[in-house]
Amino acid sequence: MRKRFIFTLCSIVIVGLTPIILGGNLPAGDHIDQEQTHCDRFWSTNYPGEFAQSFKPTVKTITRIQLYGFRNNTPGNLRISIRDSLNGDDLTYFILHPDMVDTFPEWFEVDLPDINITPGDTYYIVWAPLSHTDNISNCYWWGDNFGSPGHDAYPDGIEYRLGDAKQYSDFCFKTYGYSIPDVTILNPIDQSNVSGIIEIRGNAYDSDGSIERVEVKIDDNSWI
Repeated sequence: MRKRFIFTLCSIVIVGLTPIILGGNLPAGDHIDQEQTHCDRFWSTNYPGEFAQSFKPTVKTITRIQLYGFRNNTPGNLRISIRDSLNGDDLTYFILHPDMVDTFPEWFEVDLPDINITPGDTYYIVWAPLSHTDNISNCYWWGDNFGSPGHDAYPDGIEYRLGDAKQYSDFCFKTYGYSIPDVTILNPIDQSNVSGIIEIRGNAYDSDGSIERVEVKIDDNSWI
């Protein structure tokens, strides 16, 4: 009697240049996505004034950012957030305390709660002092690059100081994130029961780089 083998296609994973853990878990690490690292000068603002820098990500998840600046003496707390519109609500934010920023210029970490975003859309890093008592002697300074026509250090974004766009100028920043590679199974249909010899067809895409290989897992068997 001819035996009939039936299995359910459980999952499929692709491996690209972004490090991932098989089985659909989070990546082992993030990487720099967008950056502007040239510094010519520094700017400060007091509550309720805000600075901002727009950028266009290529990843789907932002994990953290780094900013280049320093503090004078002991100002109050500083709120760093990401928005999808300049004057909109914060998508994620982190409160910096004075001891997290040095008194001389350096890159400092802003470990934001991770957010999912849309690659290619415009987002804003917003710098907002929170203390009513900050002044020129007790404040934070953010470094920027003074651009000019034909010399824009970061053409995918723009600097905003107190709501005014400063064409060709950009604050110093680095965004970090990752994108889990995408796979779409075209055949067979997800969770369908099949028998015999089956051709598995699909599309794979990695926005961080190229696809190195595709692996398939059937039931509780090993990845192949």
